[in-house]
Amino acid sequence: NGFDVTALEPDPSEIVGAGAIRSLAVRTATPIHVVQEWGEGLPFADRAFDVVYVRQVLHHARDLRQLCAEAARVLRPGGVFIAVREHVIRAPEDLPRFLKSHPLHAMYGGEHAYLRSEYEAAISGAGLQITHVMGPYDSVINFHPLSPAQVQEQGFRALVEGLGVRRGVGLVWRLVGNQAAACSSHFAARCITALKMKYTPGNIYSFVAEKRLFA
Repeated sequence: NGFDVTALEPDPSEIVGAGAIRSLAVRTATPIHVVQEWGEGLPFADRAFDVVYVRQVLHHARDLRQLCAEAARVLRPGGVFIAVREHVIRAPEDLPRFLKSHPLHAMYGGEHAYLRSEYEAAISGAGLQITHVMGPYDSVINFHPLSPAQVQEQGFRALVEGLGVRRGVGLVWRLVGNQAAACSSHFAARCITALKMKYTPGNIYSFVAEKRLFA
């Protein structure tokens, strides 16, 4: 789309790291400059980029405030900071529950989650103005790889189970759910509301912020 792209990746892996990005760039003839470094110490000049986009990065930060400060430093005034799919907990005591439930943490470690207030404080404290905070079911970005229809089905289950019905929920959905969903945006909204009330440690949030033109 006309952007000059720099990818930051500390892991040299050919499967999921910097090596994989380089291979992808070659295969797709896409000019991506790959730099192996950590986000807390970006090897770039001040005001070097129009956009800083991080996907599932902030919750891995060794120093969240420092990482956000570095992102802000390399952004030009008026630039956009986008952090998507970050794990959020409501209380510090929820972190062990989240780590225990994470399907991959037991294999390699390194997973983490912060309070929403900690993310927002780190972003704002870096001099960035938050413009959007998207919760787990506010955007398809956050519930991928589930499809909207699958999320709606989960919401239907939460809605019905909230009424005390535990058996036959799947059958009811197959019989009436899809038709009702197609006919009623209100029905879909009710399902999503039911899901929002069903808190799970590590829920996914995304944040968008801008660097002020005048600090």
